[in-house]
Amino acid sequence: MKGLALKELLLGNSLRLTGVICCILLMSGCCKIFNYGNQFTRENQNVVFGKNYQPQIKGLNTQGYFYRKGEDKLGWYSLLVLYSDGRYFEYIPVDSYIELRCTPVGNLSPLIRGCHNNGFYNIINDTLVLDEYLLLCGSRSLISRQYVIEDSNTLHLVKRILHDKKGKRKISEEDDTLHFVPVDTLPDTPESWLKKQKWMWENKDEWKDYKRELKARKDSIKRARKLKTDNQ
Repeated sequence: MKGLALKELLLGNSLRLTGVICCILLMSGCCKIFNYGNQFTRENQNVVFGKNYQPQIKGLNTQGYFYRKGEDKLGWYSLLVLYSDGRYFEYIPVDSYIELRCTPVGNLSPLIRGCHNNGFYNIINDTLVLDEYLLLCGSRSLISRQYVIEDSNTLHLVKRILHDKKGKRKISEEDDTLHFVPVDTLPDTPESWLKKQKWMWENKDEWKDYKRELKARKDSIKRARKLKTDNQ
C-alpha cells in the first residue's frame, strides 16, 4: 500500500510539472503569434532619443538617490537613482540598509540586492517625468509618473498615467514625497534594451547609426577576448 501511495504521489507531481511546462510553452507561443505592439503613441512618450540625448537637469540633485519613508504600492523600499544619460533605476536595498536609507554612503552597490524598475526621465518646467515601459505577452504599455520638484532634495509624486490601450489613458492622483540622500559612487548600469527599439528614437537614421555603433563595440569586445584567449 505504501508503495502504491508513493507511486500515485510521484505520478501526481509529474503531471503537475508537465502541466506547468505546457502552460509556459503555450503562453510563449501565444506571445509570438499575437503581437499587439505598442499600446501607446509617440505623443504619449515624454522621452525619445536623439543622437546626443541628455536631459537638462536644473535645480535637482542627482549624485545620490531619492527614497520614501515607507513602502511603495508594490511593497518595495526602493531607491530612485537618476543617471545623467536620462535613465533612472529603482533599486531594492538589502534588508540591513532599509532603516538606514536616510544615511549618506560612499558606495551604493554593496547595499542593494536588485532593481525592480527602470526607464527614462525628462524634466519639463518644474516637473520630473518618469517613463516606464511594461512588456506583457505580445504588447507594450507605458506608465508615466509625474513628480513636482519642490526643491533640490525633495520630489512630490502627484500623478500616474497608464497608457495600455491606444487612444485611452488611466490617470490616478498620487501623494507621495521622496527625499534625497547623497552618494559618492553609484552602481554601473547595463546598456538599455529600449535604446535598441526604433520607436524610441526621434530619427530613424540616428537609430541605425546607434545600432552600427553597438555592433562595432560588441565585435571589438569579442576580438579582445579572443586575442586574450589565444595568448594564454
